[in-house]
Amino acid sequence: MVINNMPLVSIIVTTYNRRDLLTNTIDSILNQTYKNFELIVVDNFSDYDFLSHIKSYIDERIRSFQNSNDGIIAVNRNFGIKKAKGDYIAFCDDDDLWMEKKLEMQLKFFNHKDIIGVGSSSKLMGDTKFYRNHKARSDKILRFDDLIKQGGVPLSSLMIRNCGYLFDENKSLLFVEDFDLQLSMSLNSSKSILKIKEPLISYRVPGHALASISKLYNGINIISKYKNVLSFWQYKQLLH
Repeated sequence: MVINNMPLVSIIVTTYNRRDLLTNTIDSILNQTYKNFELIVVDNFSDYDFLSHIKSYIDERIRSFQNSNDGIIAVNRNFGIKKAKGDYIAFCDDDDLWMEKKLEMQLKFFNHKDIIGVGSSSKLMGDTKFYRNHKARSDKILRFDDLIKQGGVPLSSLMIRNCGYLFDENKSLLFVEDFDLQLSMSLNSSKSILKIKEPLISYRVPGHALASISKLYNGINIISKYKNVLSFWQYKQLLH
């Protein structure tokens, strides 16, 4: 479904061997109140018949691809970006869910020219013993200095202008490449990312510690990458 004279959103979902979770994710996307989008699903050659599974959806907005990423998910996210036709790009991991008004709510904020991306808070699924749901008191404008101190928005909540930005595919940024993208966009465009206070996604907490440990370790690589644009005191403070 393409509606003339309205923004077209390209949604990119990368996946690997999570058929049931992917099904729930796709269902939540197709259930959006805003209908003028394409859904690009990029599979890292899963063990099941991925292409047949996607074809079971009778929806012309879905485009399916398979591409090997050698364990670097940024590769397939970039693959999806290069296939995107929309004025805006949104991302969703294959185990997260969207609230039905997500796209509708986000699109209205792009009327502000100084906004390059819009994300939101999230509700949590899974073992939340060491995690808490957090809803901000108000919408937040996040510039580069804010992002480097506070962190970015969850990738599955992020929608950006389609301006040619790509994820860094360096292995040293595994699990933090989405944060790096937000930093790069805000720094190079001098524009901001808006974080909506209302949770627009349900985020699945990782069931293992590896991702969390790697995210923490590679976060140091993020700081090193942007060392040249940080003051001495900012750099020292972030390392501690």
